[in-house]
Amino acid sequence: MFTETEAFNHLLKMARGNSRGENIARDFLLWWWNEEVFGVFDFHRLVHLDGKTFKAIFDLSRGIFLWPTTYPSVDGDFYSGLQELALWELERRGRSRS
Repeated sequence: MFTETEAFNHLLKMARGNSRGENIARDFLLWWWNEEVFGVFDFHRLVHLDGKTFKAIFDLSRGIFLWPTTYPSVDGDFYSGLQELALWELERRGRSRS
C-alpha cells in the first residue's frame, strides 16, 4: 500500500512519458488538477496499467474522494507538482498545434 505522497510521486514521475501507462498516469493527474480543462478521467483505462501504477492511482484516488473537494488544495502537498505538470501539458499541446 502506498502513502498518498508515494502514490503521487510515482505517478508524477511517470506523467511526462509517452507509453500507454504514462499517458494514463498523466491523464489521471491532469483530471485531478482541472477536469474542465483536461477532461474527465476514464477509470476503465486502469485495466491497461501495471500493478504498481494501478495501486498508486487506487490509493491516491481513495484519498481524493474522501477530501471535501476533489480539486487539490492550494496549500496542500501536491499543488505545486500538479500545477507544474498542467503548465507543461498546456505548453506541450500549444507546441503540437503550431
